[in-house]
Amino acid sequence: MMATAVTSGFTRPAWQRLFPGGTLIVAVLAINFIGDGLGAVFDPALNQTDPAKERDNDKI
Repeated sequence: MMATAVTSGFTRPAWQRLFPGGTLIVAVLAINFIGDGLGAVFDPALNQTDPAKERDNDKI
């Protein structure tokens, strides 16, 4: 079974191996970016600013 899988992997056209892999990579990255965006929007701790830092920036 393993020998058949190895030989058929080299005889198939490259697009039959690259297209599914590329699709999976794009799907995983899209889900990751959507999750990061939602986390940034709905996380109240990220939206708070420190008043002390704002005063320090005014001195510059």
